[in-house]
Amino acid sequence: MKARIFLLVALVAMFAGCIHLPEDPVVTNLLVNPSFEELNEAGWAVGWKTDTNKGTPEFSIDQDVAYSGRNSLRVTTDPESRGNVWQEVYLEGGKIYRFSVWLRNDPGVVQQVIVRFRCWEDQTRSRQIYWGVEPSSERLRAFLQQAGTSQDTYISNDLLYIRGKWEADNTEWKELMVEFEVPASFESVFLRSELFVEYAQGSVWFDEVCIETVDVP
Repeated sequence: MKARIFLLVALVAMFAGCIHLPEDPVVTNLLVNPSFEELNEAGWAVGWKTDTNKGTPEFSIDQDVAYSGRNSLRVTTDPESRGNVWQEVYLEGGKIYRFSVWLRNDPGVVQQVIVRFRCWEDQTRSRQIYWGVEPSSERLRAFLQQAGTSQDTYISNDLLYIRGKWEADNTEWKELMVEFEVPASFESVFLRSELFVEYAQGSVWFDEVCIETVDVP
């Protein structure tokens, strides 16, 4: 009897070793410190820079509010202020990429939340590359049809934008997302992603910012 039980256990172990369950795909985020967890001596997020475009926007790391982990990025403005937090990365030509970010906002801060994308041929920024919706060897192609109920995705002045579009009292975490293609005519391009809050009375929290490649079947 013991021999039969031992044989049965051995067979189960053997077949179990032959079964390979599918693993979750590994996301390679091209951004540095995408969840604002790594801070420098001044308490600011490593890898991220700020621009004050007008007035006195406030930039801080909030350790009490987060979509994941412990920290989030908080931008606070007033009706006279406009500012953004940004990071730049190199992207390879001939590939499709997906940008995404999670955010939450104070009541009423909706249209004032913007993500803007600017692109250059290289880090010298001597030649800017613009955006379009049709395949082109000279422009990055944005897939605007991916815009959902929480966002408007559009091109203005040859730049790509995502603007908040949700109910004014919706203060839950929301995801903004867009996909775009870098033409194969470019060996690489230099992309800046800017998280804007402008002319709003209140705060917006950003977390889990991601730029990843999209596999094409």
